[in-house]
Amino acid sequence: MPVVKSVTPLLVTAFLICACKSTPKKVEPPPAPKVEAPPPIAAPEPPAPEPVVSATPTDNGEEMVVAVIPELAFRAAPSRRGHIIDGLPYLTKVLVLDKAGPKDRSRGLDGSWYKIRYGGRTGYVFGTYLRGLDETHAFRLKRRRAIKIAAPKNSGNLAAYSHFKMHKHKH
Repeated sequence: MPVVKSVTPLLVTAFLICACKSTPKKVEPPPAPKVEAPPPIAAPEPPAPEPVVSATPTDNGEEMVVAVIPELAFRAAPSRRGHIIDGLPYLTKVLVLDKAGPKDRSRGLDGSWYKIRYGGRTGYVFGTYLRGLDETHAFRLKRRRAIKIAAPKNSGNLAAYSHFKMHKHKH
């Protein structure tokens, strides 16, 4: 039996070799990689046009008039500490762009800062000191107080108003 023991592994090996050679292996090609189409390239949107603000009543602003005698401070920032750009004389028409500025108190009056357009420039004034075109009151600034007065009868004549300001009429 020693011959059988040595032949058996040999026969098994021969059988395996024959079996492997006689049956061809099926080799499947690897799956093709999936190629996704690139997303379509969207054309960039053109930038939105810059809003043009001009001092005309057709803008979405409201035209108002300076109601302070002799003038109202036109400021770069909505604060009493804001740099004064200019002084707006009494009865000057301005275009109010925004009335929702910071709340404040000036010379005893409560109000908020209005963003306005005047003379091609944008700035801020204390809104309480403006009035509608159909209103007739005015304010005189005296020391630390603003005094509301009725507009003088000749309010259309600024030269007469300067005279009114400088010479207190006694009746």
